[in-house]
Amino acid sequence: MTWSDDSRFLAFSEWTKKMNQILCIYDTKEKRIDRATKEYRVIELKDFKNGIIHGIDSPIHRSKEIHYEYINLAEQGACHNAGKPAS
Repeated sequence: MTWSDDSRFLAFSEWTKKMNQILCIYDTKEKRIDRATKEYRVIELKDFKNGIIHGIDSPIHRSKEIHYEYINLAEQGACHNAGKPAS
């Protein structure tokens, strides 16, 4: 788990039925959870700065860095499946 730099959002992982994990973002202002659609093996989150979540997928074996740009969809009129992998 990691808090955004403004402490409004909490990023955390959630297990799927396929035993993978998805990235979730809790918005404390809107009291809503947005879930990303991309699945990861095991997520280790590092930080959440300037709207970008940084972490590692599978920190022990075949690690890949995660950089995920969070888009607050509530402010855009939608409420599900937020964000996109940052390039």
